Amino acid sequence: MYKFKIGALPVVDTANKVVGIISDTDVFKAFVDLLGYAKTSTKITVDTQDRVGVLAELADIFKKRGVNIISVLTRKLGPKRAAITVRADLTNAMDIIQTIRDAGFVITDISTLKVDDAHEN
Repeated sequence: MYKFKIGALPVVDTANKVVGIISDTDVFKAFVDLLGYAKTSTKITVDTQDRVGVLAELADIFKKRGVNIISVLTRKLGPKRAAITVRADLTNAMDIIQTIRDAGFVITDISTLKVDDAHEN
């Protein structure tokens, strides 16, 4: 859809009968749901070494604090650096932020998304 700038595609059954369509809005909504943007949460991004186990170390901090992780994104920053973005089910991040820093992670971004109750899943 993106490559060919198509806004919608037909959905067919096993007999190739059209049974519906999927639109770019459907795809966008799926990403919003997958990434946790449909509920109140806090996003924390860290710059860290790109090495085996670093994601587990960061996740363990959330586990020990009893904080549910909604989604995780990783991005290479260079040959040995990575950014990890965690969206977590919390609105007051100050306590966990200090714990993350104490563990040696460099926090590069913190933001809280507040979604009113009518729009939360």
